[in-house]
Amino acid sequence: MWSFISAIAAYSFCSSFMLIANKLIISYLPAPTFVSCIQLVVCIVAILFAQCLGFVQIDVVRSTDLRWLFLYSALFVSGIIFNLGALEHANVETLIVARSCLPLATCFLDYWFLGRQAPSMRSMASLGILAAGCAAYVATDKQFMVEGIGGYWQVFCWCSTTVAAMIVGKHISESMSLTLSSQVFYSNALSILPILLLTIAQGELSRLEKGGVVLSTE
Repeated sequence: MWSFISAIAAYSFCSSFMLIANKLIISYLPAPTFVSCIQLVVCIVAILFAQCLGFVQIDVVRSTDLRWLFLYSALFVSGIIFNLGALEHANVETLIVARSCLPLATCFLDYWFLGRQAPSMRSMASLGILAAGCAAYVATDKQFMVEGIGGYWQVFCWCSTTVAAMIVGKHISESMSLTLSSQVFYSNALSILPILLLTIAQGELSRLEKGGVVLSTE
């Protein structure tokens, strides 16, 4: 029980801390996809280093499982792009509130697509209170008052892709015999190339060079 609670607490802390950290980073380095690419590379290097030390094991993925990993990576990349785009135009509090709403969707999608238990009446009541709190925040948010629902479009896209990635990720965890480290390694490795191409296509490298950060694509 305590291990379950500690895992939830650790996930919540890391998720919230990453939102704040990314908000600070892109305020000083306005190149969100480039920042994402660096984060993916660092994560992969860390996993490989941990494997060299014997802490984790990267499994060999079967060719039949690649389609699900490619799908997850596509959703993962989309979520990163929308997340950093939302951070550029919205405050951190908005994204934290939006992320707290994700269980409202995942609990029903888990039931419909993964065959898991439907939410109980107590869970439904808790989710209803959560939804009411989120609605109250949106109604009093200055960005919503000024821009209306259009100011939230990247937040909605981020939430949608994150929920879809969660469902696909759960399917991968349940249907494939891959360790957690292997899943993270392959999802990040498959995401680097599209993120890098998007970074170059958006001209972020040239903008960084003009801003005084010297980079090389060779």
